[in-house]
Amino acid sequence: MPYKKHSLTGIDAAQKPPLAPLSGGELAKRSRVEAVLRSQDKIVGLSRRIVMAQSLAGSHSFATPETDPDVMGAQTHPLNGEARVVHRARVDVTPGCFLRLTAAYLPSGKSQLEVNPGSDYDDGGNGASLRLDVTWTDQDGNTLATETNVPLVGAGGEFAPEPANTWASVKTVIASLIVPDTISESDAELARWTRHVHAEVTLHHLGGARVIDAVVSEVPYALAREEGVDPPDQWVSNLWADGHPDGPAAPLEWPLESVYARMSDVANAQRLRFGPTLIDWTAWNEGSADVTSTEIPEVTISSTNLTRVFDQVETGWDPDGPGWSLCNYARGYAENHPYWSENNGVIPVRINVYGATENIGAVAEVRIQSAPYSWGLVRIDSREPQWWSGIAHLSCGTGPGDDRVCQALAQMISGVGGVRIRAINVVRQGRYYPAA
Repeated sequence: MPYKKHSLTGIDAAQKPPLAPLSGGELAKRSRVEAVLRSQDKIVGLSRRIVMAQSLAGSHSFATPETDPDVMGAQTHPLNGEARVVHRARVDVTPGCFLRLTAAYLPSGKSQLEVNPGSDYDDGGNGASLRLDVTWTDQDGNTLATETNVPLVGAGGEFAPEPANTWASVKTVIASLIVPDTISESDAELARWTRHVHAEVTLHHLGGARVIDAVVSEVPYALAREEGVDPPDQWVSNLWADGHPDGPAAPLEWPLESVYARMSDVANAQRLRFGPTLIDWTAWNEGSADVTSTEIPEVTISSTNLTRVFDQVETGWDPDGPGWSLCNYARGYAENHPYWSENNGVIPVRINVYGATENIGAVAEVRIQSAPYSWGLVRIDSREPQWWSGIAHLSCGTGPGDDRVCQALAQMISGVGGVRIRAINVVRQGRYYPAA
């Protein structure tokens, strides 16, 4: 069957057609229906969703020091060319969008060359870079890996110190769009990588990187579907016009039942698929990072009581404790069931946790909780660090004035030892059939 395809570049805002002419009893003029089709088709091109954000998070110092890297004794600087994982994320990619890495940083510090491990190190220079590894998984479970390297400017002067005027010295870098390598081979490959696809994203620092903020976000690119083959839940766009939502299109032909059916499918698919990242957390901290570690230092919880991931001390959900806000992501009050209070909403979420148990046979749970009666659970039962996932509906506010918090907690269910957690991300996502 033929493929329908849209480029999604150059779409800055959705055009909202007036609703009055579309209400019941009005004449179904072609122009009115066409306006809805074009507006729906532009929504997929509006995503700028942040998938991952690594920052200083309040740290007052960088892991890379301003001292002489040529030393006898223990390692003091990152090793030249050695990749250190600082953040991980897992996301079901918005169809038609791919990823871009953007960073703000200060000129990089020195690295070391290892002469004798643990006892002798030479100056490795002030070169540094960011590396983003993405493992793409299509809806059939097939994977494809991409690696993106972004060089960073090094600092001058002896031992490459941080600049005296920090904010005047901030530099930015924007990487090229990150896509699966086969995407340009055919319309079939474009369709493959814009259906149900999830990405596991890993950010590394190499050398004496001094990163202030590094953000991985979605960028609209292109979308393709195979007419008569792709099921209704795959149609996040009508793909009505030729080549682009603003492209030319053949006049609509009566009757319009099939057009109306597709529009309904698109509205439902968009409701299930489109939503922001609500929680994005990594256990890595710039101020306390060990320059000898190549992986995120895990947070370990051994208690059988629900313990907060933030500090590994306090137990139980606390409405006055630190956490994340989920306010303003639910439907408006008028769209909610009147049984609930005017300040209460609910959103569907997918919870992703990167972690492992310390011992074979142990079982742990990570809870994401937003109210005394509202939480979602993810079960961890393997020593192999990996992504664990679960779905839930969480209570949230209907406006920015809602001051409730969402917190991450963990506990051991059975076995000995603890659970090790390195990253958590939660996204608004309805219950559809995601990639394997």
